[in-house]
Parts: sequence; structure tokens; C-alpha cells
Amino acid sequence: MNRNRCLPGTTFAGNVYTTVPSGEMVNTNMIHNCTFGGNKIILGRFNANEFLKIKQQIPFPCGLYNSTFINCVLLDGCLVRDTALLANCFVDVGAIVFGCGNITFYNNSNNGLLCGNMQELPIAVETGGRDTYIFAEQTVEDAAIIAGNRYQLNLIQDYKNLVEEYGNKVKLHCNVIGRHANLLNCSNIENVFIGSYANIDSANIGNSSILSGQGKEKTIICGGSVVENSIIQWGVHLESLCIITGSLMCTHSHADRHGKVIDSIIGPFTGVSEGEVTSSLLGPFVGFHHQSLVIATYWPAGRGNIGY
Repeated sequence: MNRNRCLPGTTFAGNVYTTVPSGEMVNTNMIHNCTFGGNKIILGRFNANEFLKIKQQIPFPCGLYNSTFINCVLLDGCLVRDTALLANCFVDVGAIVFGCGNITFYNNSNNGLLCGNMQELPIAVETGGRDTYIFAEQTVEDAAIIAGNRYQLNLIQDYKNLVEEYGNKVKLHCNVIGRHANLLNCSNIENVFIGSYANIDSANIGNSSILSGQGKEKTIICGGSVVENSIIQWGVHLESLCIITGSLMCTHSHADRHGKVIDSIIGPFTGVSEGEVTSSLLGPFVGFHHQSLVIATYWPAGRGNIGY
């Protein structure tokens, strides 16, 4: 790559490579006022006529602007703008990182990180006894079997072995920001997998996996929400300063209005608003209203309402 073609204000302190075929130049006119460092930077194509829309409304040209990159892969047509630090990140095609603070990946052991997978949650008993592993593609039905049938020792051991095998295959060595995912105005993102088309706006996320898809399967996390040590599945909505820690939010569940989910598994289409769920397994179609409280509860069938 010809570094001299970059506009003034761009500096390099490491090796820079490109996915562009030999003989074709990287369009460095789409790189403004950036700093690159670390052992390796890999750049894709940036076309001047390719625009991405912030919040699906405001168009910006793809490229890299006013940001710092350490050991990153930045693929075709992505947009990174006004971000303080992007360190150890894989940014896939068409992804947007806009107005963020620090997006970093720290792995002192060099063995890879699980980003929320393979945690044991103290389901139904806060002090332990029905501990249940969680992983990204888990269903609430499978979790209910393990948490509810503790006398089936062989089944529990086989389940543990399978989850451990799964964990060995999904370890990450960098942040992954999937195709067409949006990270907007986030002050701190650390050790994460962000699925394709996810929309993360004004949220803090640490050591977590966010699964997402297109259309109704898009996962949305916004409004000052905090996600830590958790797995968020497809189509989940988290907003209004909710807190999710050490938990699994199953597909199309939601939390809002300061709702708190701690060490719990929340089934599909179940919502936690204003209240708190701790060390519990809630099945599908459970609704929360007012300052509800659910602790150490095993309710796999769901289909109910918690009033206050």
C-alpha cells in the first residue's frame, strides 16, 4: 500500500496491508486524519460513491475518519468516524462505527475469550445447586431440562461435555463487528461479538455476544443500556437504561424502563420493564409491570404477568 497517497493528518506506526488485489490501489482519499498502529492493519476497498446511512436516514461516505486503529481488520465499504480508539477489532463489510469512545479487546492469556458463553448461572437457587451453562444458540427449553431435572446425572454431565466442546470452538481473539452492524455513540465496548445488522446506540457492552439478523431478527440495544457477561439472541430489544448482567436473553425478548436481569435466562417474547429478575428461568410470554421482583424462580412454561 502506498502510504504517501493518504491525506494530511493520517499517521502510521505499524504494518499496513490490504485485501485489494495486487496492482489495484486502495482509495486513500477515503481515509482522513487517522492514526494506525500495532502489528498489523488490513484495509479493504473504500469507494467514493458508496454511502452508508446513520440511523437509516443520514448518508455518509464509507471510509475511515478522525479515528485511531490498533491491530484492526477494516473490510470493504465500512465506515469508522470520530472514534477515539478501535483496538484488536474485525470490522466486516458495510459496518458502521460512529462517534464512539473505546472499542477494545483485551486477552492477557492469549487463549481466546468466550464472550459470555459457558457461564454457569445459579438458576432457581441463588446459592447454587441447579447451576446451568449457557451458550449463544441455547433454547429456553434445553435450559429448563438441565435446571429442572437434576437427578439425571448422566444427562447433566453429557450436556456439560457438549457445552465445553462448543466453548473450545467459539473462542475469539478479537472483537467482531458483523456485516452492516451499527455501533453509534457508545463510550465503551470491550470483548464482544456483534452480529450482522445489530444496532447498538448509546450503550455499554462488555464480554458479551450479541446475535442479530435482518428485518425482525435485528437486535437493538440503545438508550444507555448496559450489557455485561451476557448472551443476547436474535431480535432482542434492550432500551431505556436497562441492565443485563450474567444472563441469556432469548430471541425476541426485551427489557426497558430500568429493568434489571441478573444471572437469569429470559425466554422468547418475555419482557422485563422497571422490575428485576435474579437467578431465575422465565419461559415465553411473561410480562412485567411496575416495580416487579422475581428472584430464584423456575417458571419454564411462562405465559403470565407480574404486576407489582
